[in-house]
Amino acid sequence: MTNAKRRRLWRDRVADYRASDLTVRAWCENNGVTDNQLRYWLARIGGESPVSEHSEPESGVKGSAWARVEIAEDASAGSYGMRRQAMSKSLKTFWLACQKLASAAVMREWEKEIRDADVLAAARRLIVPTDKASLSYPCTHEHWCACSHEVVIHKDGSMVAICTCDDGECDPIPVTRDDLTVYEMDHAKILGGIARAAGLALIEPLRVDIHEPVHFANLDTGGTLTPAYFAMTGCGCLNRESFLHLLIGSYDPFILFTPSPFELYIDPPNPWYRDSRLMICLADLFTVDNGRIQVDKRLAQLVTDFAGKAQGSIRAQAVRDAHYKSVFEPSNNYRTIILRGKQLPHLTPLQADVANILHQAHLRGQPDVHYAVISCEIADLHGDEKGFEPPAKMSQIFRSGDSRSVLIASTKPGYYRLNI
Repeated sequence: MTNAKRRRLWRDRVADYRASDLTVRAWCENNGVTDNQLRYWLARIGGESPVSEHSEPESGVKGSAWARVEIAEDASAGSYGMRRQAMSKSLKTFWLACQKLASAAVMREWEKEIRDADVLAAARRLIVPTDKASLSYPCTHEHWCACSHEVVIHKDGSMVAICTCDDGECDPIPVTRDDLTVYEMDHAKILGGIARAAGLALIEPLRVDIHEPVHFANLDTGGTLTPAYFAMTGCGCLNRESFLHLLIGSYDPFILFTPSPFELYIDPPNPWYRDSRLMICLADLFTVDNGRIQVDKRLAQLVTDFAGKAQGSIRAQAVRDAHYKSVFEPSNNYRTIILRGKQLPHLTPLQADVANILHQAHLRGQPDVHYAVISCEIADLHGDEKGFEPPAKMSQIFRSGDSRSVLIASTKPGYYRLNI
């Protein structure tokens, strides 16, 4: 049934109800519809609704019931060990729910995504109520529809969630204010627990924005602080630009925790790149065991091993930086260059552009750059200058006999790099 046909049908039903002297319940029983359906259409079609006069009070809706986890231990160590193994469950479904729900939803949504009673009980300890109330509610019928039902508040204060699907019509769902409370990840508890288990120093106060990678802790790697981040990947709400900048913006070491594994295909030119990143999937770390939420003990060893690699990477980078600075030191927008301790004559604007372009390529680990690419980048730098055309070849910028030409070197025909 289309929305237009449904509206015409209910407009006739509402008119018939108002013309009768029946109560809501009596009229609904005579016409084969539910009380909540009539209440909804009375409010939606408009006009004064005599709901409070014609309807009987209805009982409230009970809140969600949570299974209590009972811990039973056998006397023998062997039997207890078998029981522990049998009862240990992964919290992977909790993390998948966090991704799907963008880490915040009404309790019924969490229940639909996390079906296991033990995992659900553990998950409730990892989420907290907020002061937000949802304007929609998930379908709770046996053959549930795909839409989130729209919440409607009646004049008497009662609330129902109404199906908004074009075809099919679920019965309205009575809801309470508690049902509409939005629960979100307890970031302080979860990230604090990760920091303690991994031997990280938690940053306090903790500020979390799930749209950005969260710098929540630091790892002391030989006097240098290596940051640890949490990123809510997989939910579609993460700022892609910020996330990519974190991953490839620099070669500085960091640790990244994500709810589930993700694939990023990077072919870094620098061999130390992969040793300077530690990616950890949270879905593989958390379990509930006999009612206790636990973090895999291997996490601490994983972070310790990474700390050794990070220290080596930091020391190697420091040596490279010191050597590099002694060889090549630009200033004044690349117009002034000190090369191997000797200051070159001031560069022309075009020479400074080439030095800048080749320097950025060097920092990215790119061994050389073709002049066609250099020419395009020069054109971009001078895009606001009307009629500007870059020189056709490098020899027109660094001419033969120019002492400043020592700054660049040709690796093969048409390809250039800084001579450092």
